[in-house]
Amino acid sequence: MWQYKTENPTNWFDLLSQALINIPTKEYRENYQPPMTVALVEKIFITANYDRVATRGQFVTKDNWQRNDLSRHWNNIRFLQHDYPLMTKLRNFLVYLIWMTKLHIRRIK
Repeated sequence: MWQYKTENPTNWFDLLSQALINIPTKEYRENYQPPMTVALVEKIFITANYDRVATRGQFVTKDNWQRNDLSRHWNNIRFLQHDYPLMTKLRNFLVYLIWMTKLHIRRIK
């Protein structure tokens, strides 16, 4: 991401806008990786203070997850599942389907 930001200083926000990204559901602690879930990027900001939870950096761009190609969605899900424990993989699968459902309902309205 840092390389993309350096090469595209004016439009890198567009890459992350409306992307799906892995975020922790609990705080990180020493020798503990919290469960993860999939969230929608609604707002992007830069700060010198870390008062927010850091992400793992696995994200799927809007152009990628909002396609109708089913094989693409399977690849997206597998990417977001990463090397997490089984329960986190199941959660990410279900949450991805929820985001797809919300997108589909939005398009119908």
